[in-house]
Amino acid sequence: MRSMKTMAVAFSLVLGCDPLASDPEAEDRDIEDTGAEEEGGEAGSSVGGEEHGEEGCSEGEPEPEPEPQPGVLHAYAMRHGDLPDVDVGGEDGGSGGDPTDGGIDPEAIVVTITTGNDGCGDPYATQQCGEWRVRFTLPADVIPGEYQLEELNGFHMVSGPLDEWGECWWGGGSLGGTLSLQSIDEETITGTLANTDAFDFDPDGPFAAVVCP
Repeated sequence: MRSMKTMAVAFSLVLGCDPLASDPEAEDRDIEDTGAEEEGGEAGSSVGGEEHGEEGCSEGEPEPEPEPQPGVLHAYAMRHGDLPDVDVGGEDGGSGGDPTDGGIDPEAIVVTITTGNDGCGDPYATQQCGEWRVRFTLPADVIPGEYQLEELNGFHMVSGPLDEWGECWWGGGSLGGTLSLQSIDEETITGTLANTDAFDFDPDGPFAAVVCP
């Protein structure tokens, strides 16, 4: 009988419940205390450093995780030669291997405007539900002026909102529209996108891309 009682206590502790609080005859059972009474405290059970009593037991479904929220709009720019390798079939059509593959000048400047958590440290960070990303590539000797995004390898990707199954749709492809490049230096590239044809979101407007070190 004693072994059965001990197993019942252990099983209750795993569930985070105090058997002494739920069993009115527990006081009559031959269960050794932890010595807390000898130190002036009260006998009881603890898991993870927390005391458990009648309020330690909870029933019902666990609280759902909060829905991921789109990140803050930001932009950054980096040399094409500094882009990390990507696997075949990567989101930006990467071929893997040398990032200069495809005949693109390694000194060309890749500008990204995004609401995701990608940045200079991880330009290919996984895109979460409800986020979007726009990329285009500027020639190394580019000067301020007006350009067509189709001629700059304009690309976009977007993810829909989180659905009831914890998933979301996504899509993307080439990006058309106009880039009005206003300024470019070693620290910042500024400009405005207009008349873009992105799917299900609107990236039109001004941007200031921080140049990655």
